[in-house]
Amino acid sequence: MRYTFNDYELDTRQFRLFRAGIPVSVEPKVFDLLVYLIENRHRPVTRKEIFENVWHSRTVCNTTLSNHIKCARKLLGDNGEQQSVIATVRCRGYQFVAKTHRVVDSSVIASLFSRPKNLTWATTFILLILVAYIALGHHHNGLVNDQINIAIRPFNNHMPTAEGNLFGMAIANQIAGTLYGLNTQKEAPKLQLAEEDNADYILHGRYKNDGDGLVVNVELLNANTNKIVWGETFHVDKKELHEDKQGLSDEIAEKVSGYLR
Repeated sequence: MRYTFNDYELDTRQFRLFRAGIPVSVEPKVFDLLVYLIENRHRPVTRKEIFENVWHSRTVCNTTLSNHIKCARKLLGDNGEQQSVIATVRCRGYQFVAKTHRVVDSSVIASLFSRPKNLTWATTFILLILVAYIALGHHHNGLVNDQINIAIRPFNNHMPTAEGNLFGMAIANQIAGTLYGLNTQKEAPKLQLAEEDNADYILHGRYKNDGDGLVVNVELLNANTNKIVWGETFHVDKKELHEDKQGLSDEIAEKVSGYLR
């Protein structure tokens, strides 16, 4: 599998990292760490998970992990202040946040054209149709089997703070929960939560303090064109938000659902 982000390409089959097509030297354990973060980029991963899956539960101190994170950031032109590629999620762990694309290996498709002697042309044709379905099907007008795939990013705080990051993740999780619940109430198409690579639409937002309230800007992107297809600004009183945290996420989810359906 190959992943591209910014000027980089990570090839998990060749165990290599490239920048603008030029190989980058990377320590094996740092490479393993990058692979695990990228493959789980849709969510924060805890230190415990990293220790279990990258170091395979070997006894490793937190300093070792921190040093590997620092090394990975440096390789990718990132650092602890910017956190534009690998973000530290307070009290949770780390998350790979750079926009990433998963690349289908052309050799898989090419191999279908190199037809084995015992493989009929009819079977080859069916296999090609299956590859096309997997690669393109879920982006055909946003519908496959009456389903729309949507990815929801944690909302960003205009002035990042530890509390703000938690709120941004919480509001995204609440919207996801409400959208899932609406599937039982609304007619088709169903809204299916997905990673960005498999999404037809991406929902994201930003918010900032405004006196006694919050200003929340929400946008829905078409994942195929990267164009904004819906957006709205919400003004929320902090007192009301404290008393009814679910109210804002429900309102956003209802409007997104109404637009997509």
